[in-house]
Amino acid sequence: MCGVKNVCSRTKLCLAIGLLLLAGLLSACKNDPAGSENEPTGAGKVTSAETPTPTQETETPTPEPTATPTSEPTATATPTPTIDVTQITISVDDLLKSEYVYGNPFSEYEGVDKEIEKRKAYALSRNTLSSDDLDYVLSYFNTDFIKENGTKDDIHYLDLCNEASYEKLSEIFRKWLKATKQNPNDVLNPAYLICGNNEKAKLMVNGFFTECYKATCFTSEDLNDWTQEPKKFRKIASIFTDSFFGWPVEGGQSATAGCKREDLSASLIATLCKMSEAAFKESVDCGYRTSVLNSGIPAVLSDFKNALIDEINSIKSSLSNSARED
Repeated sequence: MCGVKNVCSRTKLCLAIGLLLLAGLLSACKNDPAGSENEPTGAGKVTSAETPTPTQETETPTPEPTATPTSEPTATATPTPTIDVTQITISVDDLLKSEYVYGNPFSEYEGVDKEIEKRKAYALSRNTLSSDDLDYVLSYFNTDFIKENGTKDDIHYLDLCNEASYEKLSEIFRKWLKATKQNPNDVLNPAYLICGNNEKAKLMVNGFFTECYKATCFTSEDLNDWTQEPKKFRKIASIFTDSFFGWPVEGGQSATAGCKREDLSASLIATLCKMSEAAFKESVDCGYRTSVLNSGIPAVLSDFKNALIDEINSIKSSLSNSARED
C-alpha cells in the first residue's frame, strides 16, 4: 500500500511540474508570437530592420505653361500742349517757312468772336499796330472766315469794312512795314491773323507781305538804272495783273507753293492792293514808283474797292437771313 501511495504522489508531482512547464511555454509564445524556432534569444539577439519595399510612384507630367497673350497697352493720347503764341518769335526771313505759313498755334475752334480775339491778343503782343488798326486788318483778312462761320452777331466785324476804312488800310500797312524794317527779327506774322484753315489765303498774305517788305529795302543804288526799276517792283505790282501767285516755301511739299487769283476772294485781293500801295509809298523814290503812285494805282484801285464792297454787302445780307447759330 505504501508503495502504491508513493507512486501516486510522484505521478501527481510530475503532472504538476508538466502543467507548470506547459503554462510557461504558452506564456512565452504569447509574448513572442512572431518568434522563430531558430532565432537566438537573449542579449545576443539582433533585431534586423525590415527594408521597406520602395513604392513605385507614377510621375504625373507637368503640363507646359500656356503663354497667356499679353494685350498691347492702349496708347493714351498725349494732349497737344497749349502754345503761348505770344512767345513765338518769327523773323521776316521765316515768313515763308511752311510752319509759319500753314501752322495754327491757336488751339481748337471756339467761335468767330473768340478766334478773332486770339489773333488780336497775339498781334498786340508784337507792339506793331494799335488796337484800332488791328480791328480793321482782322476784319478785312477774315471776311471769308466770317462768311463761312459767322452768324448775325458777327456782322459788326463786316461793318468795319467800308469805303472810309478801306482808304485807311494803306497807312496801316505802311506802319506795319516800317515796324518790320526796324525789327526784322521779331515780326508780326500775317498768316497768324487769318482765322481758320484757308491755306491759300495764308500763303498769299505771307508771300505778298514778304515781297512788299523787300521793296521797302531797295536803295538808290538798286534803282540807279531806270530800265531795271519795273523789274524791281514787279512782285508787288503783280497784284493788279497776275493770274497766279507763287513763292518758294521752305519745308513744303514742293519748291514753289502758289494759288490762282480765282481761288482768292475779292476782299483779300482788294486788301492786298492796299498793301502794295503802302509798299510803293514806303520805298525809295524813283521814276517808276512815282508813276505808279500817281496814275497806276488810282486807275485800278476803284475797281478793286467796288468788288470788295459788293462782296462785303453780300456776306452781310447772307448772315442777316441765316438761321445759323454759334
